[in-house]
Amino acid sequence: MPSRRHSRSSSTVILRSRGARNVVVTLGEKGALIVTDSIDVQIPTAKIDVVDTTGAGDAFNSGFAVGLAEGRGVVEAAQLGIACDALVCTKLGVIPGMARRDAVNEMYRSLNFSQSALNMCQRS
Repeated sequence: MPSRRHSRSSSTVILRSRGARNVVVTLGEKGALIVTDSIDVQIPTAKIDVVDTTGAGDAFNSGFAVGLAEGRGVVEAAQLGIACDALVCTKLGVIPGMARRDAVNEMYRSLNFSQSALNMCQRS
């Protein structure tokens, strides 16, 4: 379930005070944090057996970028990033951990992100 309590971390406060309108912060095993003018949400990570975290941040970024390029909103794009991040951590090394799109889609579905719960975290 998403949480709203992490948005006041020093990094988000500093970045927002310097003009960043959209802040996305990866939090390792705690998922990702998104803070915008209208969104303040922490997205949990997948519960997986971690083998190697090498490339996890890059995998998140690639999934996030693909999600945005596909026209998804920032939250849904971050959820896709979480799915990519989780998959790369299940193998030893970056190259073996790179997932095909069908595996990413399956992981995304298995994470069962609740849109209604995320809607509750959006600012009015």
